[in-house]
Amino acid sequence: MTNYYHVLGIGREAQAAEIKQAYRQLAKRYHPDTNQGSEEATERFKQIHEAYEVLSNESSRQEYDARSSSTNSQQSQQHKNAPSGPSGRAKSNPAAFNPEQMRKQFDQFFGYQGKSKEESSQPKDGRNGTNPLDTSAMFDRYFGTKKK
Repeated sequence: MTNYYHVLGIGREAQAAEIKQAYRQLAKRYHPDTNQGSEEATERFKQIHEAYEVLSNESSRQEYDARSSSTNSQQSQQHKNAPSGPSGRAKSNPAAFNPEQMRKQFDQFFGYQGKSKEESSQPKDGRNGTNPLDTSAMFDRYFGTKKK
């Protein structure tokens, strides 16, 4: 849940005038017209506007405060019940570590696709259409090997 007080840079006890002043300052700074072409500023402006819409209306602010306080109490309760090790940090689940999944994610990140039957029958001409990271030329230059 987004912390609207944090977005506007105000405290929970802020009055309507302080909310309005913070909104105007931030809206002026991040308005899309003053930051043309900046997606980051546009997204920030949307967050600021959403926060102001909720916090400027007294009834929606009360609902937001009630939801955020219940969410915070649930999170703190879960944190208290979490098992911790000698360092005080939550224990990681060793069963959750999956090296095969990690390898797949690594390969996907770098654009590598494992060999299939079709790839293994392709001639090795130094280029591979499915694997964008062909390092054989770099390896040959670095170690001084030459193809025969």
